[in-house]
Amino acid sequence: MIKGLFRLLLPSVLFIPCASHAFNYKKAEAFQALEAVTSVAAFESDIEKYTQECLDNTGGGSGGIPCFIASTLWDRELNSYYKKLMANLPESQKAILQESQIIWIKERDKTIAFNTALLDEKYKSREMGTMSELMRAGDLDNTITPIIKSRVLYLKYWADWVAKTKSEK
Repeated sequence: MIKGLFRLLLPSVLFIPCASHAFNYKKAEAFQALEAVTSVAAFESDIEKYTQECLDNTGGGSGGIPCFIASTLWDRELNSYYKKLMANLPESQKAILQESQIIWIKERDKTIAFNTALLDEKYKSREMGTMSELMRAGDLDNTITPIIKSRVLYLKYWADWVAKTKSEK
């Protein structure tokens, strides 16, 4: 991350014009789904490569905020694996999963609110220039993504197992 931030700061120090307007930001739909790649590590590597390329080509500041897409992509996977698991569960277990997911979402939302309060505190003493906004966005993505990822991997484990068990019958 420090290496990446150094690359972000270097152009502004050297007064090299930035071409942030020319960078083609990707939407979540443009990324492969987790099930389409060989591993979780490959999925994360694709995200990291894009994020770094995006940051390198947007010149820092608020133009780089859309580069932090990891939590959005993991949220997309969360919805996908929840639906897959729900589709393959017997009726008696669907209500349990639904209740579990509702509780998890409430806990996630409370964690995000707490995290946001801490980030507000962390960045309140700084003059909120565009670089501070970018750093805050990076901190937000780095702290929320693991929470969502953990739930995705949990749902994926059971979705894969249930689907395999169903196909063996």
